[in-house]
Amino acid sequence: MKKRSVKSNKETDVNIKAIEEGQQASIVSAFLADNILVVEGEILEALIIRYRQGLLTSDQARDKVAEIAGLRRLIDHLETISTRGIQAKREEIKNG
Repeated sequence: MKKRSVKSNKETDVNIKAIEEGQQASIVSAFLADNILVVEGEILEALIIRYRQGLLTSDQARDKVAEIAGLRRLIDHLETISTRGIQAKREEIKNG
C-alpha cells in the first residue's frame, strides 16, 4: 500500500503543479488576449497602408504574417496550459 500512496502523492504533486500553471496561464491569457487583438489590428492596418502606397514588399508581408501567427500561437499555448490545469483539477476532485 505504501507504493500506492507514494504514487498518489506524486500524481497529486503533478496535478497541483498543473493546476497552478493553468491558473497562471489563464490569467496571462486573459490579460494578453485583448492587447494581442489590438496589436494584430495595428499590424494589419500598417500592412494595408503600405500596400495602398505601393511600398509593401513580399518579405515585409511574410514577416508581419509570421508575427501575427506567433502572437496567436502564444495565446493557443496559454489556453492549452489552462485546459491542462482544468483537467488536473477535475482529476483531483474525482480522486478526492
